[in-house]
Amino acid sequence: MGHKIIIISCPFPITGGGRRSFEVLRRLPDHMEEDIEIVLPLDCVRAILRDEMDKTDKIIAELIDRGIEINEYSLQLLEKSAKAKFKQFKKDCKGLNISEFLRGTFSFEIYKKENSVYLKNCLKFVDTENVHCVYSHHECLDSALLSYLLAEKLRKNLVVLLQLEPFRPLNYLLRTKLKYTYYAPSIREIINTIPEIIFNAYTSRVYKKIVSSKFFKCFFSVSLAPVILSGLQNSSYSILNPANAFESELLKYRKNLKEKEDCAIFFARLSPEKGIFELPYIWKKVTNIFPDLKLIICGIPETRFLRKFENIAKKQGVSDKIILKGYVPRNELLEIVSRAKVFIYPTHSDSYSLVALESLALGTPVVTYDIPAIKYSYGEFDSVKIVPEWNINEMG
Repeated sequence: MGHKIIIISCPFPITGGGRRSFEVLRRLPDHMEEDIEIVLPLDCVRAILRDEMDKTDKIIAELIDRGIEINEYSLQLLEKSAKAKFKQFKKDCKGLNISEFLRGTFSFEIYKKENSVYLKNCLKFVDTENVHCVYSHHECLDSALLSYLLAEKLRKNLVVLLQLEPFRPLNYLLRTKLKYTYYAPSIREIINTIPEIIFNAYTSRVYKKIVSSKFFKCFFSVSLAPVILSGLQNSSYSILNPANAFESELLKYRKNLKEKEDCAIFFARLSPEKGIFELPYIWKKVTNIFPDLKLIICGIPETRFLRKFENIAKKQGVSDKIILKGYVPRNELLEIVSRAKVFIYPTHSDSYSLVALESLALGTPVVTYDIPAIKYSYGEFDSVKIVPEWNINEMG
């Protein structure tokens, strides 16, 4: 048996980062001699149980078929929790979620202990003598903390991939939150800012431990933006080039101008960070000039975000001009995007945007904000129109 790399990964389509991780993992065995074992981050298990349980079996089977090992305890926990149905994760978010509030505000040591216990159980199934590197495919707290604890435990090299900025300066975080509440006023969101700020501070603390660890080697980053926004430019890092890729099959969906329809598309995570609450304001500006144009929105929103979005759209008088498709199968989604005349993408949080790349591959131009990640990755693209962040007038 040869050397092994343990990769902390959530290779499921919960986010663009999960999709990217899966696409990388299924290709890795063709380009390296080391064995690969995946350990699922603990919060990834929770997210799967809430949103994506029906899609995991196929993905796990494909990775195993490619010769990638999934940690046995990770699988056991996933299967055990699925049988129990994890009802606490399937409830709709109604009002202030006290348990999440308390968890985010007071329980970092509990969170750390929880991950330590999980790691201890995972290691029962790992041949630790052959491990020579720990690599986190995600920058979020659960993955970073788990990879740090694992590298320290095994005394092995540690590398972390930054797909987004893991944390942000406090003033930037507060300013962004105030902007969100301007477009979608909510006492609940204001209150929930408290645990988010503390969680952001926790993450910053973990990253200080990571960069000071004698086992830390470097960060890989999909662009310079995550490094700069988190103030990690004084640590060891390397920018991946190319940082992302699209599937070649997307090219067969491309349409010529005559095949385009009178509609725009938004397809991304339906959250405030992706500008979901600004879309009705933007679309009102558009339909004041082109009243017959439709905006198609693809993706599954959280219930609380959906209600807010619908209320804003109603107040702006564009409910009948916006089509909420919900979840759309991959092939159908590619067809919709390729027929749209433009992808409206008012994102506030991104790195090397995969959805922007896919839209361009499908022949659909992009209008988006001038956040650092977008400017760094797409600033020289003629088919990407970049406007000042939060400027809905120019976006429209």
